[in-house]
Amino acid sequence: MSTLFVILVIICHFSFDWLQPRIIQNNKHKDTKILGIHTLQSMFPFFVINIIILHSVEAWIIFSSIFYITHFITDYISSRMAQKAKDASYEKGLIVVTAIDQMIHLVTYLLLYDMIFVNNY
Repeated sequence: MSTLFVILVIICHFSFDWLQPRIIQNNKHKDTKILGIHTLQSMFPFFVINIIILHSVEAWIIFSSIFYITHFITDYISSRMAQKAKDASYEKGLIVVTAIDQMIHLVTYLLLYDMIFVNNY
């Protein structure tokens, strides 16, 4: 796996997942439409990476479909768990949920990359 790709994935993930408008960050736990918008916005940098670096629209369609579903499900569960921890003022729980959420996202991206682009799906 290319080191450049891994670095780009980490940069893209953190810039597009964490730097979204507050309304999305604060409401994705209670509104699936907002969660869907969050997930679509998170996909954008991966579209750019795949088209520019990998030159494969077909691979991007497969990647983005699996990415969308896994990201949506992960955030659906983790955003609700994080909100419960926040409401209970359970800071350690919030940190643990956030860390696990981020780990799942990054592992998913790297496994998808390996499955689709290294092993030619």
